[in-house]
Amino acid sequence: MQPLKIVTISGMALVLLGLVNGVVMLTLPSLWYEVTPGVPFTGPLNVHFVRDIGFAYIAASLALWFGIGRKDALLVFLAAVFHAGHAATHVIDHATGCGAQGVAAIAGEVVGIYAPAATSLILTFVWMKRPEGA
Repeated sequence: MQPLKIVTISGMALVLLGLVNGVVMLTLPSLWYEVTPGVPFTGPLNVHFVRDIGFAYIAASLALWFGIGRKDALLVFLAAVFHAGHAATHVIDHATGCGAQGVAAIAGEVVGIYAPAATSLILTFVWMKRPEGA
């Protein structure tokens, strides 16, 4: 399988996961808060804040979806800004002792925060470097 196709499929998986996460955050914020590893460690549930972040996930996912569909590196980059910024915030939290604790919470961050950031950044780089019309 071609590297561009692998990255594109990974990007579309990220779109799907981001949309599902965002919709759950909007519609079931209490459930999302309770079942997402490490989230209760961050403090008490703030439904408004969870819903705001849900919209950010949806916006980033839609930018990524349209970026992939239109082969538009700028839209893909805009999604990467959210994912990379979110990951950077978690790195800073860990560096200052405020990060999630426990194996499940850290594994959840690797899958739900760091992998999406890496995927969207790689997709941005690959799409910026692809030949015209590819």
